[in-house]
Amino acid sequence: MIPRLGGEYQLNENFAVRGGVAYEQSPLKTTRNPEINYLDTDKLVVGLGVSATYTQTRWLAYPVRMDLGYQYQQLSKRDFTLVDHDGNETPVTAEGDVHVLSGSVTLKF
Repeated sequence: MIPRLGGEYQLNENFAVRGGVAYEQSPLKTTRNPEINYLDTDKLVVGLGVSATYTQTRWLAYPVRMDLGYQYQQLSKRDFTLVDHDGNETPVTAEGDVHVLSGSVTLKF
């Protein structure tokens, strides 16, 4: 289970802002694996977004909505042991930040 909290506020009939936060624990139960993904750490995720809806435009007969979103993921420090096919072990540490920017245009018809 991933605890999440989010909300949206409609500024007026054309503009809305939204935000959310989540804490995601790593699905890996062991730190010893030959195929570890370095993003498989516990992480704090924060997201923000805005949307603009235009119901009357000069060029389109239907409403159009534009969305822009930003997400930040803070990856917790985690130590792993990589094991190759010959049994050799390599200790590694994973941590870091992930920044995601997204956008979309939706035509409602």
